[in-house]
Amino acid sequence: MSCAGALPLDRLLDGLELRATRGELATPISGVSYDSRAVAPGHLFVALPGARFDGHRFLEQACRQGAVAL
Repeated sequence: MSCAGALPLDRLLDGLELRATRGELATPISGVSYDSRAVAPGHLFVALPGARFDGHRFLEQACRQGAVAL
């Protein structure tokens, strides 16, 4: 069952060139964040390298805050 307004992960990834996937691509995604502090349950966390911080350092934090996809 998906949340109101949520899209399945595979629909969000449609058209992107992916190197690898793991897990259930039908997972409903209720939001997208690139700031781990803003992740809420049901979000996709996008880890981006930045000038000061690399988002990959915050994958565990995003999971603890309820990210369902990274």
